[in-house]
Amino acid sequence: MKNLRLALISLLSVTLASAAEAASVPEAPNVTLILPAASELASAYPEAARGRNVGGYVLLFCTIRTDDSVDCHVGRWGPAGYGFENAAMQLAAKLRVSSNDAKSYASSRFNLPLHFPADPPNSTSGPPTPTFGAVEAGLDNMHAPLATHP
Repeated sequence: MKNLRLALISLLSVTLASAAEAASVPEAPNVTLILPAASELASAYPEAARGRNVGGYVLLFCTIRTDDSVDCHVGRWGPAGYGFENAAMQLAAKLRVSSNDAKSYASSRFNLPLHFPADPPNSTSGPPTPTFGAVEAGLDNMHAPLATHP
């Protein structure tokens, strides 16, 4: 189990285009991460970034809880001042795990990147849909800092 926890594996790139989708958690191979639906993603796009042609990035540090929920906090984000970190936390609150033995993997940690595409000025199609990137094991795989959560 210890080797499994230390493994740094990028398993899956998830682009959300339809209803809730799933991704595997590297440290907990029998646990499936249930991601928010595309409509929830689009509605979470930060108001301050809409129509300003500004995209954002958030790296969530997450831990599986014993009740099959996921506890996340913002590790890195940018650019600051547009609310990308708050939007990511709205979405993180909707993450769940699904598995018959998910309790066996409580306290397993993973990193979850979230990308917010730029919303061009005068867009008539509404805000772009954010996408989750590859699920990564552990907290040691930190991307280049953009901003640090206080």
